[in-house]
Amino acid sequence: MTDIPPLEPKTAKMSSMLQKYRDILEKEREDTLRQQFMDFLEKMEVSDEERVESLYGDFQIFMNNIENDETALQDRVTSAIQSEFLYRIMTLKNSSRERELRKITHELSGFIEKAAHNAESEQQFMRNLLSNSLRAVADEIEPKKGRQPGQSMHEAWADAMRLGLELFQQTQKY
Repeated sequence: MTDIPPLEPKTAKMSSMLQKYRDILEKEREDTLRQQFMDFLEKMEVSDEERVESLYGDFQIFMNNIENDETALQDRVTSAIQSEFLYRIMTLKNSSRERELRKITHELSGFIEKAAHNAESEQQFMRNLLSNSLRAVADEIEPKKGRQPGQSMHEAWADAMRLGLELFQQTQKY
């Protein structure tokens, strides 16, 4: 009989190459996501480096929470709804007009939807759910009705958005 040469060295080399390839793909994914984030902030006319980095840190926490497969889907939705990132975005513009805040919320929805490109199925579901929820809430909420005396429109919008997202979440079946 002919001896079969051991495959271990080739397998180890192939495994190493595959890991390097995964690392390259992950780096490309991170770079693409960061560029999408920067494009989004450019639309929002945010250029202050310190603010950009702070918002990006909040965004990374937001993304890590919704992509955490070890956490129940409903808990990830709750985490996203309560995210500091979502509500800091509402303060990007000094305008206190409802129309401007609605536009920002739609832009955020579009950004989250773009970030879902090439995501795993459950992660994509989460991002699409969040994107669609934001869009629906932006179209439905009326912050002027719940606005308290002395409360800014930003605060009233964020409160109405949080309430709208929580109500939307309660109607969903996961």
